[in-house]
Amino acid sequence: MGKLRVLMYHKVSPTHRNFLTVSVEQLQWQLDYVQKHFTVVKLSDVIAHVEKGKTLPKNALLITFDDGYANNFELAYPEFKLRQLPFCIFLVADFINKHTEHDGIQQQFLSHEQISDMAEYTEFAYHSLAHENLMQIDPKDWLQHIQSTKAKCAELPMLNAWAYTYGQFPKHHPQAYNILEEAFKTANISVAFRIGNRLNQLPLAHPYKVQRIDVKGHNSMLLFKLKTWFGKLF
Repeated sequence: MGKLRVLMYHKVSPTHRNFLTVSVEQLQWQLDYVQKHFTVVKLSDVIAHVEKGKTLPKNALLITFDDGYANNFELAYPEFKLRQLPFCIFLVADFINKHTEHDGIQQQFLSHEQISDMAEYTEFAYHSLAHENLMQIDPKDWLQHIQSTKAKCAELPMLNAWAYTYGQFPKHHPQAYNILEEAFKTANISVAFRIGNRLNQLPLAHPYKVQRIDVKGHNSMLLFKLKTWFGKLF
């Protein structure tokens, strides 16, 4: 049986690197590396695996971006298009088409036009209504939150997948997790992504707990390679 690796990015900058940001140069060699060593799959392939039992390659790798920053179109998309590689972006519904404050600074997010222009190699899914922490919402309101997020994106080409903001979900609370799972099923969300930094055994046994490997701009190429191959190291 193979494993599914899922990389998690946020922002891309011409030269700046930090916890949430990789430089264009970093992204270039990271994409070259994964294209050489793995089979890059689409989010829709993962959904088809969950919904219909579609077989994924043994060395499948999915590339994801969170929040939907405009630089994903301006700087990341050209690199994916050049290599003909697919990726997906988890959008915060209330951030679309806006220049607004997030993480304490003003930031530009994707416009509807940019989302449309990226369609050849990019798929889109949900990352909450306004970047709320799911664990700070009453469980009885989870279904409404998910449905409101979907309604806000109704005119966009969205797939039935969700990425947890801050990686937070009821990991240690089985009863609450059951409520969340039922909410996702009611809202037709087929798969949800956490962080975790581990590889996912195929076939996926827990589609609402798919783990991702966070890619940090201040990490070395060696650490990127090790995490991509082996997941969490310690």
